[in-house]
Amino acid sequence: MSKLGFFLLFAVAHALAAEYPIGFGDECPSKGTLDAVGDTDEWADSCFSRTTGRRSAKDHGESDRLFRDMDLDGTEELLEVRGSGNSSKTIYVLRSTTEGFIYLGALQAHPNFQIDRAADGSIEYIYFHGFGLNEGLLKKIRYVDDEFITVSEKPVSW
Repeated sequence: MSKLGFFLLFAVAHALAAEYPIGFGDECPSKGTLDAVGDTDEWADSCFSRTTGRRSAKDHGESDRLFRDMDLDGTEELLEVRGSGNSSKTIYVLRSTTEGFIYLGALQAHPNFQIDRAADGSIEYIYFHGFGLNEGLLKKIRYVDDEFITVSEKPVSW
């Protein structure tokens, strides 16, 4: 490899590293890391850009911050919501601790999802994903082993 080629490769790698200064690899973890996050807005933007290849367009409604009691313990968690459209978005869930916010995981749902207890006592996140005229999926999601996973999808039409 020529010196110029090596220099260009080094410059591109360095520029990419500078764009994503937060300490994770090429992909944002979907599973909770329980590591403290300093700037949750910047952290969520960085995760979103690694998934989509671009920054969220805050002036076009692709970035939102909500608070919801995700584990029904009486204390609200921070939800950094990223995505466009009126359907499923990526919701980065963070819990406040004395060390700052810790990352619990990424939930794929509409921000208006419902929180309920299942018959077995587990907490479920219920979300309707519409994908056509008079049809969609009713999804149930649970937090298992530090990760939000879909446990059922039921086609619904009306």
